[in-house]
Amino acid sequence: MKAIKYFTLYIFSISIFISCKPKEQAKHSLHSSTKEYFSIKDQSKFYFTEISDTNITIQYTSKNYINNQANPDIENSEIMVYELDGGAGQPAFTVRSESGGAEFKDRIALLVNIDGTLSIATVFFNQGGTFTSTFASQDSILFHDTYTINGQLFNDVLQMKLHSSNLLYSELFFAKHIGLIARSEKKESKFFYVKRYQVNR
Repeated sequence: MKAIKYFTLYIFSISIFISCKPKEQAKHSLHSSTKEYFSIKDQSKFYFTEISDTNITIQYTSKNYINNQANPDIENSEIMVYELDGGAGQPAFTVRSESGGAEFKDRIALLVNIDGTLSIATVFFNQGGTFTSTFASQDSILFHDTYTINGQLFNDVLQMKLHSSNLLYSELFFAKHIGLIARSEKKESKFFYVKRYQVNR
């Protein structure tokens, strides 16, 4: 009789636990075009040069790639993150993409760490393959089937013209299947672009 009571109590406890467990929400995935531009796996190599002195080569290596679902009981959004590390004395970049849940917009952010200070370079959206800036930023995004930088041809390029209030950059460029390919820095008016790369996808 005692065993039956314990078994009944056990079943009751389990049923309470199950009923209290948050219900997993519908899964929201990143749009395929977001992954085409921003899925860069570890140990990809990017060799940047400065347009006024192409003898300079700065090697960036991608690391800490993450791609998983976050908050399955709240939003269940797909998150994709990677970092570009250029070594000591160079800005480090983090590219973070998050699926947009009920709004069906992916949000992409480029974060930059300069000498230990982390700043947001830009935040923009991708809605079904159409990339747009956030309304508050007053940035603008142009799409180019092809774009040439100092004789280097890139296909399917997003050009971001950043508002004058941006303290770090005036322009950023991303290419499909490559990621960040160029940046125009406000400090000293330097322009860096990728002259060669090895991308792990």
